[in-house]
Amino acid sequence: MMDHDDLQIGRFEPSLARYTGYLLRQAFVRCFALAEPAMPPGRHPRDLGLLATVAERGPLTQAALGRLLHVNRTIMVKVVDALERDGLLRRERDPADRRRYALKITDTGLTTMAEMRATALTLEKKITAPLTPAELELLNGLLRALIPDVAPQMPDWIVGNAGFLIVRVHHRLRERADEGLRELHIEPRHFGTLRVLAANEPCSQARLAICMGVTGPAVVQTIDELDRAGLLVRERNPQDRREHLLRTTEQGRRHLDRARQVMDGLQREISESLGEDAVAELNSLLVKVVTGGARADEKERSNH
Repeated sequence: MMDHDDLQIGRFEPSLARYTGYLLRQAFVRCFALAEPAMPPGRHPRDLGLLATVAERGPLTQAALGRLLHVNRTIMVKVVDALERDGLLRRERDPADRRRYALKITDTGLTTMAEMRATALTLEKKITAPLTPAELELLNGLLRALIPDVAPQMPDWIVGNAGFLIVRVHHRLRERADEGLRELHIEPRHFGTLRVLAANEPCSQARLAICMGVTGPAVVQTIDELDRAGLLVRERNPQDRREHLLRTTEQGRRHLDRARQVMDGLQREISESLGEDAVAELNSLLVKVVTGGARADEKERSNH
C-alpha cells in the first residue's frame, strides 16, 4: 500500500477526479499526513475513536466494539492488544456473561484520550481551514450520511470532526471497492494506474507517476504487479533507449473496462444515497480541503 509520503497532495488526475472515492483518498492522505506525527508517541489516529467509544459506551466486548465501529476482527484484535499492552484498556469479566471479557478504559487511557482529543481539535482547524463554517457543516453532514450505521454509535464530538469522518468514509468506500474488484484480482490502486495509463499511453514511468500525483518510486510496485499479471507492457522508447514506455495490453484494457464498471457502480450507489447535486457539492468540498490545505501546508513549510 502507498505511504502518505509517496503522494503529491493537491494534484488531481482528470480521468479519476469524478470518483468520490478518489477524492476522499486524497483528503485522507492529507489528514493522515497531518495527524500521524502529531499523535502522542506510539499512538495511531484510529485509537482515538476506539478509546472514545469504550469511554462512552463501555464496558464492551471486543466483538461488540468491532460491530459498533465496523472494524474487522483481525484489525480489532491487533488494535485492542496494543491498547491493552500500553495500559489504556483492560479486559474485565463481562457482568452480563461471566464467560466473556469486556473492555474498559483505564485512567491512563482517559488521560491519553484527552491528549489525543486536544491534538485532534488542533488538526481539525488545519484540515478545514479552507472551508467556511457553512461549508464545514455541509461537508460533515454529507460524510455522516455515507456511514449512517457508524455515526450514531460514536460520541458527538467525534462525528463532528471532519478529519475523523473523512478517514472513516474513505475506509468504507475502499472496502466496497476492494470487494467489487476482488474477482479481477486487482485493487483500487491498480484500477487507478490502468485508468491513468490508458488516458496517457504510451508514457514513461516518470510521466505516469506525475499524472497520478505520486513519486516515481511509489508507482514501481504497482507497475511491476500489473506487468506480471499481463495487464501492461514495458517497451523501449525508440527516442531514448534508456527509457521504457508503458502501454496497456489487450487483457489490461479488458480488466480496465470491467473495473470501471465496478467503480462506476460504486459511484452510482453514492449518488443514489446522497443525490447527484449533493455528490457534486461533496466532491467540490473535498477538492477545496485538499488543494486549499496543500497550498497552506506548502506556505507553512516555506516559512520555516
